[in-house]
Amino acid sequence: MQQRRRSPQRTCVVCREVAAKRTLMRLVRTPEGTVVLDPRGKASGRGAYLCGSEECFTSKRAREAVARALQVSLGEDEWSALTDQLRELASERSSSAVGKDE
Repeated sequence: MQQRRRSPQRTCVVCREVAAKRTLMRLVRTPEGTVVLDPRGKASGRGAYLCGSEECFTSKRAREAVARALQVSLGEDEWSALTDQLRELASERSSSAVGKDE
């Protein structure tokens, strides 16, 4: 009897929603201490996951939740740049998901 493989589950650090790892977006604190977006989810370093909901990366507490999860302090400029990248990745993923449904 063959067993089904489970997909790994992760939790959004802002809204605490549990979802499949591949549906969430990952931010990584690199060994140098910078925070970068990891679109493939394979970069080494401490990671934090965000769901694709725009409220989760534009809300007031999002920056604090990500900073706490990655154990860094995020400046306003750095967070603004990350928010732009997250918004772009979320729109790419939603448009590719729509393309799969058709």
